[in-house]
Amino acid sequence: MKTNRTGEYFSYNEIVIAVFIGTIFLLCGFISGVAFATTIDASETINKYQSIIGAVISSAAALAAAALAWYSVQIQIAYQRNSETRKQLAAVVAFNKHIFGYLKLIDLYWCQLDFATNNHDRSRHFLIRAKQIKTILLDKWTNMQPSIDLLRSQMSLEDQFTSEVFINFNKIFLQEIETGDEVINNPSCDQIHFALSARIWLSHLYEALLRFSDENIELFVGRTRSQVNWDPEWAQFRNYYNEENAW
Repeated sequence: MKTNRTGEYFSYNEIVIAVFIGTIFLLCGFISGVAFATTIDASETINKYQSIIGAVISSAAALAAAALAWYSVQIQIAYQRNSETRKQLAAVVAFNKHIFGYLKLIDLYWCQLDFATNNHDRSRHFLIRAKQIKTILLDKWTNMQPSIDLLRSQMSLEDQFTSEVFINFNKIFLQEIETGDEVINNPSCDQIHFALSARIWLSHLYEALLRFSDENIELFVGRTRSQVNWDPEWAQFRNYYNEENAW
């Protein structure tokens, strides 16, 4: 993060250097003037310009002190900003580690859906496995909520937004598979249709996770993803989030 710019053309360092150079030139100019004056009439010149020289030197010293104080404040601001950035990045890393185990369960559930859609004669067998994994998923997600909320509160606004999109799609996915128990328990229902529908929401969840962080994306290598168009939805989500946080 660049924090040393005050405007379009000058940096903090450039301004401080310019102030010091200007101060040095002022001091050198007046010292040279006094030295020249002493060659004419030292006592008369010093007595005449003593108060002016004193005022200029005091002003130059005050200017230099103000420049140093201002520069110290800018360093402190830059340090605080960098410290806040490090804290926000650490929250993202901790979030990714925290959801890693949950995402492994998601991958396992996804694997059962792929097996079900590729083996129609054994689809119910794989969907029953998926149902068992779903129970663990729901419990784990519920237990993770307090820690997730805490970590998200420490993130930047951008990461809060992208993580919220992931969380919302995860909730939709969990609701979708929760209502699928009826389909799985009833052999006469279209279980392949349920598997394909659940896979669509998993594909949305994958896209949402990718926009937050690609740290855990490798977990889903080899999974069959449905084609989902995220460009208009992403713009809609972002606009809604910006409106909600405008105040």
